[in-house]
Amino acid sequence: MVRQELRAAFQVSPRIAALVGPASVADPASVTPADLARVAAAVDELLPERERNNDQTFAWALKRHGVRAIAMLAIAIEDPDVRSPCKYFGRMASYEPNGAPDLRLNFARVLKAKGDIPPAEPPPTLMAARGR
Repeated sequence: MVRQELRAAFQVSPRIAALVGPASVADPASVTPADLARVAAAVDELLPERERNNDQTFAWALKRHGVRAIAMLAIAIEDPDVRSPCKYFGRMASYEPNGAPDLRLNFARVLKAKGDIPPAEPPPTLMAARGR
């Protein structure tokens, strides 16, 4: 699920994809600590309200959610339905790691809004039944 979320994050947010580089975009499982550091350094530029301690929120999100923090950030900055990206990102980061929502639905909505319809994937229960 995390790889799918990261793949969607890089598709939705060219700004984040440029920060992590082509190797991580091609293989989301290969996101490195250097990639995370570049995203962390750019958080204040990516989120609109600089006075909100965005760098600390991103560090906290990384600690709680690992690389999923990148996907959460991508939704916060790219989703046209998000009114306050900083608040939205903080809310996403505050979810318990095991209770965080499945972000793929958010990405599908954003891609649809941008006119880029994602390919349909079978439900997880169907994939498990097929032995994947």
